[in-house]
Amino acid sequence: MTTEIIALAVDAIVSIIIPLIVLGIVIAKNKKQWKSIFCIYVCGALVYVTMQWGIKEHGLTWLFNNTDFMDFMNAHYLLYLLVVAFAGAALITVAQMFVIVIIFKRKVSYAKSIAFSMGYSMTAATLLIGVRSINTIIEVIKGTELEMNTNATELFLSGYERILILIIEATIITSLVYFAEKEKAVRGGIIGVFFYTMVAFLPGFFLAFTLPDYYEVFDRSIALTMIYVILTATAIAGIVILNVLKNVIYSD
Repeated sequence: MTTEIIALAVDAIVSIIIPLIVLGIVIAKNKKQWKSIFCIYVCGALVYVTMQWGIKEHGLTWLFNNTDFMDFMNAHYLLYLLVVAFAGAALITVAQMFVIVIIFKRKVSYAKSIAFSMGYSMTAATLLIGVRSINTIIEVIKGTELEMNTNATELFLSGYERILILIIEATIITSLVYFAEKEKAVRGGIIGVFFYTMVAFLPGFFLAFTLPDYYEVFDRSIALTMIYVILTATAIAGIVILNVLKNVIYSD
């Protein structure tokens, strides 16, 4: 249990503290822009809360309660994963483009694009991982008997995954800023939707083949290995792209 608690603490730090550190560094290097940087950071957080939690989650609840979507999920699980991933990606991309094009009039510097991505990524990580990790640690401190459903290795990998996703999302959002600046918002939006869809869909796709309904094609450890290899390679490519965009994107 001790190792699992340490892993949960690492997950909480990665989910909450690292994005705040990045935001702090961005503000420290761009002190004259700190108000607009903080404003777009908040916009990133609001995009996640509004589009992911407010619309996607409640939209799915409505679909499950009022349509045959549950039957569709049971009969076509992989297609269900793809549909949900695509719908979420489309909603997120539209909302982010709205902030970039309408609210900030395409005048989003590299520093602001990173702040925007930190606001979005931190909110996502906090709601998906951080809160759960902190609540579990609190329950353990209080002496509550808990049965952990996830081993320490996967918990540590979850923290590593958040770092990779942080980089990938920063790359996607900064790319959206670049295409919007070049007045190619539609092209940028299509690219954004594709990559957001793949990031959301592929982990579930590989893990589906560890289930009995899909003939247990992969052992879970093999599926996780493939997932993290793909995410790591994508994040490395993202670092290269971010470095290129840093030199060509709009600058205040």
